Amino acid sequence: MSQAPASGWVFVASLGPVQGFIGAARRTRDLWYGSRLLSDLSRELATSLEALPGAWPIFPAPAALPPAKVHLIQAPVSNKIVVCLQAQPGADCAAVARALRDSLHALLRRVGTSCLRQLGRRGREAVDAAAFRAQWRDALGLYCAWASFAEPGGRSYPEAYEEAHRLLDARKACRDFVANPVDRAGAYLSSLGGERESVLADGLPRMLRATAAPAAVSAASRLRLRMGIEPHEHLDAVGLTKRVLGRGLGFPSITRVALQPWVQSWSDDLCRQLGARLDPLSAFDMVRRYGCVNPDPMARFPFDCELLLASRRAEWRRVIASEVPPFDEAVARERAHEMLDDLEAFLKGSHESLRLPADDPLHVALLAADGDRMGEILANPACATLAVHRKVSEVLAGFAIEAGGIVRAHGGTCIYAGGDDVLALLPVGSALRCAEELRNAYASTLARAVPDLVQPRPTMSTGLAFGHVLAPLGGLRADAEGAKLAAKQGADGKGLRNALGMVVHPRSGAARLVVDRWEAAGLAGGAGSSFVNRMEHWREAFETGQSSGSLPYDLPKALRGAPRDALAGLARRVLERRGNAPGAVFERLVQDHLARRKREFVDEDPGRTLLALADEWYVARWLSACAAPSPALVVTRPPAMKYPPADASREPM
Repeated sequence: MSQAPASGWVFVASLGPVQGFIGAARRTRDLWYGSRLLSDLSRELATSLEALPGAWPIFPAPAALPPAKVHLIQAPVSNKIVVCLQAQPGADCAAVARALRDSLHALLRRVGTSCLRQLGRRGREAVDAAAFRAQWRDALGLYCAWASFAEPGGRSYPEAYEEAHRLLDARKACRDFVANPVDRAGAYLSSLGGERESVLADGLPRMLRATAAPAAVSAASRLRLRMGIEPHEHLDAVGLTKRVLGRGLGFPSITRVALQPWVQSWSDDLCRQLGARLDPLSAFDMVRRYGCVNPDPMARFPFDCELLLASRRAEWRRVIASEVPPFDEAVARERAHEMLDDLEAFLKGSHESLRLPADDPLHVALLAADGDRMGEILANPACATLAVHRKVSEVLAGFAIEAGGIVRAHGGTCIYAGGDDVLALLPVGSALRCAEELRNAYASTLARAVPDLVQPRPTMSTGLAFGHVLAPLGGLRADAEGAKLAAKQGADGKGLRNALGMVVHPRSGAARLVVDRWEAAGLAGGAGSSFVNRMEHWREAFETGQSSGSLPYDLPKALRGAPRDALAGLARRVLERRGNAPGAVFERLVQDHLARRKREFVDEDPGRTLLALADEWYVARWLSACAAPSPALVVTRPPAMKYPPADASREPM
């Protein structure tokens, strides 16, 4: 249908619960696959709605639903679908909703069957198949609502759009509570969410495990080793499916992302030699090889790097020597030990060339970004039309593809990029610049679709969480979401937006949060023209010794208990003692920054302003300690790509 309908229904469908489905993950690969699976399900449902006679898709845009074959670059689809259905005799939105629900159930059955098939015969022995299928039947719900419109003379499209979303919110508040279809009394609850029981054969307390077949318990032990399931980790059907189906799709591990700056500094010959020692270990499931291709920087060394950490090698030696190893034959055990010994010898002999960090200081960044006031922008009278909504949907799909390219160019990997949301893993050294580039790309992309007279203009708020690679993923994600929330609401909760929040959570000690607007208005040019530039300058000052590493601690200590009138003088004394001589760029940047805070936050206590500055210095000093090896990560841009691609195609489930 080429033209927008003048009358009909605004039909809205939403899959859920989203956070429980995606967020129940202990590994980044599980988190990524949950996002991908939800996107694929939404795409299938949106495609079926698009095929209806007289349908006019809005979210996602038709360009995000390419037909036919698979294309490597494809825009993710959000869990909410909005489509206009043209008024026709006999049309029934309730029948459309029922058909859509049946399609979802069929898709969920297909996903569950695919997981069981991939487990193999021995793997299926380790799973309670009845409980597995029952849990998949209600893993996701479908909520639908619709409202009619008729222009001119009747209810307008903006009014119908608002009414349909109001009804959808009301429908989501009405939950269906049904009895558990499978009695698995006494089983442990899932370690990831606690909403469903474990489907593993050994997911029973020891007193009840005698009721399970010994062969099934033994098969479950082997399945844990194959799939990286910890001994005390219990998975429900959704968690197990993420672990199984996401395992072979080549999503880089968190350690691989963190080590990307080191990999970038290695020579081609060194990469080949190290790859030759890691590749044979993939036969034992000790190393994974990724299917990435150029221009992805990961393609230069497409191997998991976890065995480059001494703690991981030691853990695998314990696994091989355990009573239930991932392989039975004594020859295989001996061969695995020999390959580990060869890898150890190579790492020791190439220590000067590899320059690998020790296990303890290896950190990574998690980025969470979200557009500001999208609902307010879409509801603006100048924007609340079918044509503008469709245009916004199209450019958002294009931004999702562009965001993935930006993240890859900075050595990271996208967990999710769809609509105005981005979740990505990045090396510590390139996270700040990547966040700034994503923000600029979002603002410029949305500006092409949103009329100039619409205020406020599209902006993005971003949270960056820095943590250790072995830290729990849930904690790192909570830190990133908290930093993003602080960027939207401000440290005082009074509202900020168009801002960047950063949180550092050391392995020992309290987390430090800093937040400011992207553009630090009123600052002198040069290093202080933006928040990111200011943080980069602080970091450089600590790296080069321009400022003492004790400065973030000396300033709060000097201010403790000091009278209000003496704060400025004490801060200057600390800076003169621990920084360069007065007149240095560092001190000038401090004065400009404090002057802006005083001007923009008139009622802010001076002591709080100085403590916020000390927190910035703490974060910058921490970032300087995580500096990448020289040469630094080379940011390479992927080739420009139009959206949608000429040979775009749809990837089947």
